[in-house]
Amino acid sequence: CKHVKWGMVVRAVVGVMTSAGGETGDKLSRASVVPLLKWYREAEMTADRAGLICVQNQAACEQALARLSLGLPRNIMGRIDIDKYVSQGLQSEVSSFAKSVLLVQQLTQSHPFPCTRIEALREYSRSESYQKLKI
Repeated sequence: CKHVKWGMVVRAVVGVMTSAGGETGDKLSRASVVPLLKWYREAEMTADRAGLICVQNQAACEQALARLSLGLPRNIMGRIDIDKYVSQGLQSEVSSFAKSVLLVQQLTQSHPFPCTRIEALREYSRSESYQKLKI
């Protein structure tokens, strides 16, 4: 998907934008980075899908994503209930303020939240396009 190529282009553009001086340049650069970060997050989701296609083991992919986000060693990772981890991360019983904070936080991240990535991977694993690729 040429993520490396486009990632380099995006980083160069972000570098030029953030080097603009003054308060106006700073605000402009922060606002213009948001769509670029959205592309980064989508590229990560594409990479997750590619990993699933290659490995063809959904549980292994989910554990890898959780392990990366939690920074846990392999021997402890096997004791983590991925379903509970995802459901806790996706719980909607938070205040409106907390939802707003999470939204802003996500908009300024280059990687999607781990629970979001795992849930998206699960959705993709059920898709017709993935089912056609399975061996």
